[in-house]
Amino acid sequence: MLVAAFQAPLSFVNADRFKRGLLDLIDAKGESVKLMVLEASNIVEIDYTAAQTLIDTIRHCRDKGAVFAIARMESLRAQQALAKFGIADLVGPQRIFHSVDDAIKALGPGQTQQQDDVQ
Repeated sequence: MLVAAFQAPLSFVNADRFKRGLLDLIDAKGESVKLMVLEASNIVEIDYTAAQTLIDTIRHCRDKGAVFAIARMESLRAQQALAKFGIADLVGPQRIFHSVDDAIKALGPGQTQQQDDVQ
């Protein structure tokens, strides 16, 4: 299990750094990462470029056999961007949580629903 936070809005300016940082963490852990939780409380905005980068990152996680979840996305603008760019549908409403703790309780080790609906 891996929990990562990004401390800024996601935009074209930092999208590559965001993706590289997450992928480096995931790849360093290898096959042991079965759950990746993005703690998103500081992501207050997501532009088109960053949304595409986030989609690529989610797909990379899935290719590695990991479930991708989002926790603490409190910004209405960021939530709207998730819907607008199709990220909310890609992740699935059952993998968007109010807290990291909720995500881990629902999807962490020993939870049978962890792999349900992975596309």
